[in-house]
Amino acid sequence: MLDVMKSMDPPMILWENLNASPIVRLLSLFFTYFCSFIIIVLSLYAVYTIDEYRKEKHLIWLPAIFIATIVSGTKYIMRKITVLEKHNNEASRRKSMVRKMVVLQFCTVGLLILLNSFAKSNFINSKL
Repeated sequence: MLDVMKSMDPPMILWENLNASPIVRLLSLFFTYFCSFIIIVLSLYAVYTIDEYRKEKHLIWLPAIFIATIVSGTKYIMRKITVLEKHNNEASRRKSMVRKMVVLQFCTVGLLILLNSFAKSNFINSKL
Protein backbone atom coordinates (compact mmCIF):
# COMPACT_ATOMS: atom_id res chain seq x y z
CA MET A 1 0.00 0.00 0.00
CA LEU A 2 1.27 3.45 -0.91
CA ASP A 3 1.15 6.16 1.77
CA VAL A 4 0.99 9.67 0.29
CA MET A 5 1.38 12.88 2.29
CA LYS A 6 0.78 16.46 1.23
CA SER A 7 4.03 18.29 0.54
CA MET A 8 5.06 21.53 2.22
CA ASP A 9 4.77 24.88 0.57
CA PRO A 10 8.10 25.95 -0.95
CA PRO A 11 8.40 29.12 1.18
CA MET A 12 8.24 26.97 4.35
CA ILE A 13 11.27 24.89 3.31
CA LEU A 14 14.64 26.18 4.47
CA TRP A 15 16.51 25.39 1.26
CA GLU A 16 19.91 26.46 2.55
CA ASN A 17 19.77 23.81 5.29
CA LEU A 18 18.79 20.84 3.13
CA ASN A 19 22.37 19.88 2.36
CA ALA A 20 23.54 20.02 6.01
CA SER A 21 24.84 16.68 7.22
CA PRO A 22 23.33 14.98 10.30
CA ILE A 23 26.50 15.71 12.28
CA VAL A 24 26.30 19.43 11.49
CA ARG A 25 22.64 19.41 12.53
CA LEU A 26 23.46 17.62 15.78
CA LEU A 27 26.35 19.96 16.60
CA SER A 28 24.28 23.07 15.93
CA LEU A 29 21.45 21.68 18.07
CA PHE A 30 23.93 20.90 20.85
CA PHE A 31 25.34 24.43 20.63
CA THR A 32 21.91 26.05 21.00
CA TYR A 33 21.02 23.84 23.96
CA PHE A 34 24.40 24.67 25.51
CA CYS A 35 23.70 28.41 25.10
CA SER A 36 20.31 27.93 26.78
CA PHE A 37 21.98 26.04 29.62
CA ILE A 38 24.53 28.86 30.08
CA ILE A 39 21.69 31.38 30.38
CA ILE A 40 20.06 29.26 33.09
CA VAL A 41 23.38 28.85 34.93
CA LEU A 42 23.97 32.62 34.84
CA SER A 43 20.51 33.12 36.32
CA LEU A 44 21.22 30.59 39.06
CA TYR A 45 24.49 32.35 39.81
CA ALA A 46 22.66 35.66 40.11
CA VAL A 47 20.26 34.14 42.65
CA TYR A 48 23.10 32.43 44.52
CA THR A 49 24.99 35.69 44.91
CA ILE A 50 21.93 37.49 46.32
CA ASP A 51 23.31 36.90 49.80
CA GLU A 52 26.40 38.94 48.98
CA TYR A 53 24.27 41.77 47.59
CA ARG A 54 21.99 41.62 50.63
CA LYS A 55 24.87 42.77 52.82
CA GLU A 56 25.16 45.91 50.74
CA LYS A 57 21.60 47.23 50.78
CA HIS A 58 21.96 49.41 47.69
CA LEU A 59 22.89 46.40 45.42
CA ILE A 60 20.10 43.97 46.37
CA TRP A 61 18.16 44.81 43.19
CA LEU A 62 20.98 43.80 40.81
CA PRO A 63 20.23 40.03 40.50
CA ALA A 64 16.52 40.75 40.14
CA ILE A 65 17.18 43.11 37.24
CA PHE A 66 19.48 40.55 35.63
CA ILE A 67 16.83 37.79 35.80
CA ALA A 68 14.02 40.12 34.72
CA THR A 69 16.11 41.10 31.69
CA ILE A 70 16.57 37.44 30.81
CA VAL A 71 12.82 36.78 31.17
CA SER A 72 11.91 39.70 28.94
CA GLY A 73 14.67 38.98 26.44
CA THR A 74 14.04 35.24 26.14
CA LYS A 75 12.03 35.53 22.95
CA TYR A 76 14.73 37.62 21.26
CA ILE A 77 17.53 35.37 22.50
CA MET A 78 15.79 32.18 21.36
CA ARG A 79 14.99 33.63 17.95
CA LYS A 80 18.66 34.50 17.41
CA ILE A 81 20.02 31.22 18.79
CA THR A 82 17.56 28.98 16.92
CA VAL A 83 18.62 30.49 13.59
CA LEU A 84 21.94 28.70 14.09
CA GLU A 85 20.20 25.31 14.03
CA LYS A 86 19.97 23.56 10.68
CA HIS A 87 16.24 22.75 10.38
CA ASN A 88 14.72 21.53 7.12
CA ASN A 89 11.59 23.63 7.43
CA GLU A 90 10.18 26.64 9.21
CA ALA A 91 7.73 24.61 11.32
CA SER A 92 10.55 22.54 12.80
CA ARG A 93 12.58 25.67 13.58
CA ARG A 94 9.63 27.35 15.30
CA LYS A 95 8.84 24.24 17.33
CA SER A 96 12.43 24.13 18.56
CA MET A 97 12.33 27.83 19.43
CA VAL A 98 9.10 27.51 21.42
CA ARG A 99 10.42 24.46 23.29
CA LYS A 100 13.54 26.34 24.39
CA MET A 101 11.57 29.47 25.20
CA VAL A 102 9.19 27.59 27.49
CA VAL A 103 12.03 25.91 29.38
CA LEU A 104 13.98 29.16 29.77
CA GLN A 105 10.99 31.17 30.89
CA PHE A 106 9.92 28.42 33.30
CA CYS A 107 13.39 28.40 34.87
CA THR A 108 13.79 32.15 35.03
CA VAL A 109 10.31 32.76 36.46
CA GLY A 110 11.04 30.08 39.05
CA LEU A 111 14.27 31.88 39.87
CA LEU A 112 12.40 35.16 40.27
CA ILE A 113 10.03 33.49 42.71
CA LEU A 114 13.02 32.05 44.57
CA LEU A 115 14.66 35.48 44.63
CA ASN A 116 11.46 37.04 45.95
CA SER A 117 11.21 34.44 48.72
CA PHE A 118 14.85 35.12 49.68
CA ALA A 119 14.13 38.82 49.88
CA LYS A 120 11.00 38.27 52.00
CA SER A 121 12.69 35.82 54.37
CA ASN A 122 15.66 38.17 54.79
CA PHE A 123 13.28 41.07 55.42
CA ILE A 124 11.38 39.07 58.05
CA ASN A 125 14.61 37.84 59.70
CA SER A 126 15.97 41.39 59.88
CA LYS A 127 12.83 42.56 61.70
CA LEU A 128 13.12 39.82 64.35
